[in-house]
Amino acid sequence: MNTVRCFPKPPSAGTLVSGRPAVFSPETARLSVLHAYRVLDTPPEEEFDALTRLAAYIAGTPIALISLIDAQRQWFKSKVGISLPQTPRSQAFCHYTIQGQQTLEVPDAQLDERFLNNPLVTGEPNIRYYCGVPLRTPEGEALGSLCVIDRTPRQLDAGQQQALQTLAGEVMARLELGRKQQELQEQKGQLARSEEQYRALFEESEGYLFTHTLQGTIINGNRAAAQALGYSKAELIGQPIGQLLASLYPASLQVYLQQVGAGKPVTGVTKVVTAGGEQRYWQYRNFRSHSTSGEPLVICSAQDVTDKEIAAKLLRRAKEELEQQVQVRTQELQKSNTALQQTQAELDVFLYRASHDLKGPLCSMEGLLQLAQMEEDPGQQRQYYPLMQQTARKLNRVLQSLLSYTKNSHLSMLRERVHFESMVAQVLDGLRDAKGFERVKVQTYYDVLSPFYSDAERVSSVLRNVISNSITFQNYALAEPLVNIWITCSTQEATIVVRDNGVGMGEAERAHLFGMFTKSSAQSTGSGLGLFVTGEIIKKLGGHISLQSQQGHGTQVSVRIPNFKE
Repeated sequence: MNTVRCFPKPPSAGTLVSGRPAVFSPETARLSVLHAYRVLDTPPEEEFDALTRLAAYIAGTPIALISLIDAQRQWFKSKVGISLPQTPRSQAFCHYTIQGQQTLEVPDAQLDERFLNNPLVTGEPNIRYYCGVPLRTPEGEALGSLCVIDRTPRQLDAGQQQALQTLAGEVMARLELGRKQQELQEQKGQLARSEEQYRALFEESEGYLFTHTLQGTIINGNRAAAQALGYSKAELIGQPIGQLLASLYPASLQVYLQQVGAGKPVTGVTKVVTAGGEQRYWQYRNFRSHSTSGEPLVICSAQDVTDKEIAAKLLRRAKEELEQQVQVRTQELQKSNTALQQTQAELDVFLYRASHDLKGPLCSMEGLLQLAQMEEDPGQQRQYYPLMQQTARKLNRVLQSLLSYTKNSHLSMLRERVHFESMVAQVLDGLRDAKGFERVKVQTYYDVLSPFYSDAERVSSVLRNVISNSITFQNYALAEPLVNIWITCSTQEATIVVRDNGVGMGEAERAHLFGMFTKSSAQSTGSGLGLFVTGEIIKKLGGHISLQSQQGHGTQVSVRIPNFKE
């Protein structure tokens, strides 16, 4: 692996064009914000037209406009006294308005060298007087202006200008409200898609999954559970759970319902009766949750362990071991109760998904231990050791991701000097054992104009995850895979850009890439928490992360982190 240092200007975040990052500028940022409001070329709206009429009335002018400045044009969201829907940006008075912070007033355009040859001055609508107030977002980007126009020279008094500024604020407030409403609709759509995915996971799981009310009436069951019990899904729904449990007497059933209703997870092995009268042994774990509408319910997960010798051993040992686990977990939950109350809804989803990733290795380990104990021949016992070791490694990867997430959530932020060159060197040294590391050519570029202060451990974790992904998802068809790292520091922030020529990803993978338990491709062997934890760390640092990628052409990750120098 070769490492090259030089000091070119680093690329800014942008789309990949011909294999290079697009140039990023303040005007590009302004246009991006403008388009995010999704207001250009929309039909007239009475609430904006009313404000425009009020502006013309206050100023006593025949023309008033709400104009938005796009890349090549000035488009009118609302207009009074003019029929044009838009004008070229090169002719727009508002082009100059958005460049300043204050109201722009032109008493006589024929006496102003910026405008005396403007076609809108020399011809229709024969502008002589102009007064425009910039429309600025809460972040300070100027989208356009609220302006009034007259065909004769004049000036507004201070009261009229102040009134126009108030109206401009109202215009911006309505634009902001429209954007937030659009974002809310998008969030609702994302929630609906997420719910659909969870339903699909529930239905297609090979394990037995079903839900019941706190009184014991079955609400739903997946296909595998219904088939194992010999019922159709329609027949299963509405049945009392006690009818399926041959080993529970009515008194025991009530104890179970009280325990699970009180929020205590219930685990063990029970005997169930199928529709045909056959008795089977199920190992189960049931816990209280709630539906999307907020109604309390019990989620049940189970697997068939009918083998009598294994079931007998599991039944004797699982009760003590699992009760101890519940007690330990309860003590841990009590210690972090305050933090859990603040993020209860998110934690419910997190624990539910994490339990699925942990359950498989734990059950496999337990089953292998039982089989090994049943073997009297030591040589036969050793055949299970490699499988146990493989299972333990998988469990360790999941736990490491969960630990990173927990530390980021609960440990306080530190402010310390970050030396990026040594940090990157340490990260690369720690990745030397990663698969394919020796094939990749890494090039680093630094432009440090100011000392940088942040939480060094968190920043190092971000670098490690992003660079590790570039190495993991390299294109093995290339003779020389590349990973380029640009780091710049100013008094305001540090920018980290990591770009590779790896396998890349499509739009479907990018859409949910920073979600919890999301894997970018089948090539991924991790827990699916890496980029999710990275995103959470960057949020904690007060920064921002973006990703651009094309299938077969590589990926670029851009991270901005504030400088806590002051």
